[in-house]
Amino acid sequence: MEKHNTFSPRLRELTSFFSEVHRNQFLIISNTSACLSESIDIGKFIRRARLPSDGLNMAIVQPDDLSLSPAPVTSSLFIRANTKSFTNEALLREIIANKQLIGFQIVVINSYHKRNFSTNLVISILKLVCTSRRDLKLLVITSPAFTSHLAQYLPGSSVHEVPRAMLEKPPTSVRPVAQFEKPLTYYLLLLKSYGIVDIVNFSFLTPPPIKKVLNAIDDIYYLKALDKEAVLTMLGSCMAELPFDPMLSKSIIASEDYGCSLQMSTIASMLCVHRFLFKDPNRRNVKTVSHCGDHIDILRLYEGWRNAVTSQKAVPSPSPSSSSSSSSSSSSSSSSSSDWCNANNLNEKAMQKAHQLRDHFQGIMENIGITVQSDYGKKGREEEEVCAIMKSLNSGFFLNCARYRGGNSYLTARNLEVVQLHESSLCFEKPPRWVLFNDLQDGVMTVVSKVDPGQLAKLAPQFYTMKRLQSIGALHLPVGTGYSRK
Repeated sequence: MEKHNTFSPRLRELTSFFSEVHRNQFLIISNTSACLSESIDIGKFIRRARLPSDGLNMAIVQPDDLSLSPAPVTSSLFIRANTKSFTNEALLREIIANKQLIGFQIVVINSYHKRNFSTNLVISILKLVCTSRRDLKLLVITSPAFTSHLAQYLPGSSVHEVPRAMLEKPPTSVRPVAQFEKPLTYYLLLLKSYGIVDIVNFSFLTPPPIKKVLNAIDDIYYLKALDKEAVLTMLGSCMAELPFDPMLSKSIIASEDYGCSLQMSTIASMLCVHRFLFKDPNRRNVKTVSHCGDHIDILRLYEGWRNAVTSQKAVPSPSPSSSSSSSSSSSSSSSSSSDWCNANNLNEKAMQKAHQLRDHFQGIMENIGITVQSDYGKKGREEEEVCAIMKSLNSGFFLNCARYRGGNSYLTARNLEVVQLHESSLCFEKPPRWVLFNDLQDGVMTVVSKVDPGQLAKLAPQFYTMKRLQSIGALHLPVGTGYSRK
């Protein structure tokens, strides 16, 4: 009897919580810690609510991937039977493929207070899905500070304190989230792929500035992912299938025509781990340095690492035992990888992650019809290979180009912004006349390569118009001067 009285308050809390789940389509769960483990516990208790369904299927959206990789393209983890775990991007792509989320009865958004734009977009689209699927329930776990904002956005939502019975176990330690927030163009392309016609007036949970939205739409148009009526093109649909910045997606698609899709899949994987790649960015091994810039350099770094690992595996083991031979080979491979990375100032875990991502990306490319191959396997064709790779990069990254101004400053072609070279770039010591860059953070360009402005004008005439070339003072530059500082 005493035991029954002890648990009665908890049982009453759970009963109240189950009633809220039954009664409301949108439920906001206020929790002071809102940790990862508690979302799983809530999933367990929701099953006890016995909602009317043929089989309760739940999607739990966790904070973005805690590893070095970007969010996976498909769901990747089963916590318990009928419960799928997604990252934000994985659920976005699930909704694009399954617009009504058929087969799911409940979606749990965990740790909304750790949100980024992808989290906002997930909730925005789920609200749209719920309007046509009244049986789909959305539960959002967040801290008390964000409950009112969510309650205003989700019509008829109810706010409920998390029952203490769900918090019996202490929160498990969670590593810091490695953020891989993609540009706005990426998410707008996904919205177009989902079928949203009027992006400007779309009901975002937290709307981005209108100017940024319009600029992003312009960029997608210049990449030929949208036509003049802002309708998604076939190229745009293909780009939306790839989990990259649209500029990189366009480059990868173009690489098939230039016979270097294999190399571009490697560059894409290395770009994903680039910020973790070097132990000391200021110390680079001169043997791996490329005169063309950072993109070719990271490709050669991967090829050097891969050759070091595979050559060690090819060495026959002296042990007569097959199991011993396998163990010895694995140990030797690990040792050669570690030694090579140490000698070249590289983070071995980042290289291993890049290798995994490369295989993953190649699978995605093949699924959408891109043949992963290289036409430049023979020795002596390195110059042709570099030319093909740079044409592929120029096809997508023509938006991210800049002209040298003197000192360490450049003028971007897109919006005439004055930017700087990052000191870790191979181009830092001898800045080229024109460069292409992968990313721009706080006015600093990272992963930079030389580029020929004449080639840019040929590959992207829709962007490099006469007026734009005049504005950046490029008309007097002859074709081919991209590889000379003078």
